[in-house]
Amino acid sequence: MNSFVLCLLTVVAFGSCLKLYLVIELGNRTYGLLQKYDQIKLIGLSKPENINAKLDFGPLTTTLTIEATYSELSIETDSESQGTIVLLPVNVKTPVVFTFIDPTFTFSFELEEYEKGATYFRVIDTKFEMQTQGGKFDYKHFFSNKILNEEFNNAMDAKWEQIFVLFKGFDEAMFAPYFGATFNDFLKKIPVAELFD
Repeated sequence: MNSFVLCLLTVVAFGSCLKLYLVIELGNRTYGLLQKYDQIKLIGLSKPENINAKLDFGPLTTTLTIEATYSELSIETDSESQGTIVLLPVNVKTPVVFTFIDPTFTFSFELEEYEKGATYFRVIDTKFEMQTQGGKFDYKHFFSNKILNEEFNNAMDAKWEQIFVLFKGFDEAMFAPYFGATFNDFLKKIPVAELFD
């Protein structure tokens, strides 16, 4: 089963390189920022350190749950920020890398069978959850001053946990449908009888 799951993670990793887009707007009198993230990619998804997979066969559906742990995994994106940070006007485009340290990603695919000459699975629901033991930010040039930019990244690193909690739900909701759709494309090609050979 682990070879199947590793193959699946490779397929899903390909799906995570699709063009994803996220807009977040936060603000008050001294801080107002419109952030756009484009070309969001998960890097390293197909290289887990450890995999646990479980199939639960129910009366109507089957659930495949995969827990994959990594030593490191990254989200890479192009970022555009416009607004104000403590009265300082900001209008910046920069690549950003967020590195998860010792993360665990849990995928849950609810599957149903259908017949098309043979019996196949299709994904009817996908859940995705991220946990991590640490995080590191690298805004390549949020500020043009190199020292200020380095200190900004250090400040973000010091608050990684609060920032992760803030963005976790966005990322999980954004990636889950892509993982489900990519896995579904894979399942269309292989009958259930051949999946776990």
